[in-house]
Amino acid sequence: MGFRKPGFRTRQIHGGREINDAQGSHKPPIYRTSCFDFPSAKVGAERFEGKDNGYIYTRMGNPVFDILSSRIANLENGVPGRVFASGMGAIHAVVFGLMDQGDHAITSDTLHCTGALIVSSEITSNDSAWRQIS
Repeated sequence: MGFRKPGFRTRQIHGGREINDAQGSHKPPIYRTSCFDFPSAKVGAERFEGKDNGYIYTRMGNPVFDILSSRIANLENGVPGRVFASGMGAIHAVVFGLMDQGDHAITSDTLHCTGALIVSSEITSNDSAWRQIS
């Protein structure tokens, strides 16, 4: 009997996670912390310089976020993306991460009013243009 690929329901629970927990936990632990310790000052400096992939601050990355994005990618047959705690965080990351000064943005007129306010005020303050379409 050969190994078969796990089905969608199994992948919803177990997919996208490599079991590498030092304690051997069956389910991934939840990291309820804002900051992470560094084994040494050197490692801390390397993390802030982007030379070490370890965690620094939960808003910048967290093992739980990595598992969630890996599971979504596994279910969608895609690659891991970014996970945000709110829609406003996602909007902010897209606007400031993708747009350069002088760019033009087009959004749907169904964009929530607070999101539209952020987009319009931040984009236009950067000499960029923004337009909503139906």
